[in-house]
Amino acid sequence: MKTKKELLIIAVVAIALIAYLFLRKTDRTTYQLPNVEALAADSITRIQIEEQNRSVVLEKRDDRWQVLPIDRPADNLKVGALTDALAKLELTALVSESGSLERYDLGPEKRIRVRAWAKDALKRDIEIGKTAPTYQHTFVKFPDADKVYHARSNLRSQFDGKPEDFRNKSVFSFQQAEVDRIQLTVEGSTKTWVKETTASEEKDKPAQVVWKSGEKTVETERIDQVLNALATLRCEKFLEPDAARPTGTPILEATVVGKDTQSLQVFDRLQPSDTTYPATASGQQDVFTVPGWKIDQWKKDWAGLP
Repeated sequence: MKTKKELLIIAVVAIALIAYLFLRKTDRTTYQLPNVEALAADSITRIQIEEQNRSVVLEKRDDRWQVLPIDRPADNLKVGALTDALAKLELTALVSESGSLERYDLGPEKRIRVRAWAKDALKRDIEIGKTAPTYQHTFVKFPDADKVYHARSNLRSQFDGKPEDFRNKSVFSFQQAEVDRIQLTVEGSTKTWVKETTASEEKDKPAQVVWKSGEKTVETERIDQVLNALATLRCEKFLEPDAARPTGTPILEATVVGKDTQSLQVFDRLQPSDTTYPATASGQQDVFTVPGWKIDQWKKDWAGLP
C-alpha cells in the first residue's frame, strides 16, 4: 500500500514538473516581433540619416545618387549597400521593454535615425544604436517606442558618417581603350605619347597598338600602367565646397585625350609635413587631396618614361 502511495506522489510531482517546464518555455516565446514590410532595394529613392548634430540625405536622380545638402555625386556602391541593408532589415529578438535606451546607444545623443522612401511613400523609419557584442547584430528601435530589438548585421558602421563619407571619391575616371593621346608634365618637363593602331593582316588577330613619343616607341604595358593608375585614382578627401583653389604651377599634370579631353593637376604640399597633395581635375567641382606616397611614386615612374 505504501509503495502505491509513493508511486502516486512521484507521478504527481513528475506531472507538476513537466507542466512547470512547459509553461515556462511557453512564457519565453509569448512576445511577437513586429512585421517588417517587404521592400525592394531598387525601389528606394531617398534615404535620410539623422544624428544629433548632422543630417545626410541621399537622393536618387536618374539612377544616380546625390549627397545632400552638399549636392555632390554619391558612391553608388556604398549607397547600394545601404539600400540592400534597409531592404533586408530583419528583427531577430526582443531585447528590452524597460525604456532604458542609453545603454544601447539609443538615447537622443547617440542614436542614428534612418528613414527611407520609395518615391513619396515612407518605407523605413528606424533608430540605430550600438553594435551588439556578437558584432552580428545591432540594437534598434522604432521612433516613439521603447522596445529595443536585435536587428541582423552591423548597421551602425554602414549608416554612421558625415556627408563626405558617402561621396564618390573616384576623381579621374575614363575609358582607357578610348584614349589615343596622353600628355604628362612632371615639375615643368612635358612628354606626349600618341597611340598608333595598325590593323592585323590576319583576320582573327586584334589590331597592333603602339605608343610613340616623336620617333621613340614606348612599351604598351608601361603606358597601360600609367592609364590604369590615373583611371582608378581615388582621393583621400574633398575640401569644403567653398575652399580656395590652389594657386601656382602644378608639380604634376596629366591630360588624356579620347572622345573627351580630361586633365588632372596636382599641386605642392601646403605644408612640408603634409602627407597629401591638393589636386583638381576635369569634372570635379571641389579641390581634393591625394596620397603623398602615390604622387611621389608617379613622379619617379613618369620621369623614367622615354
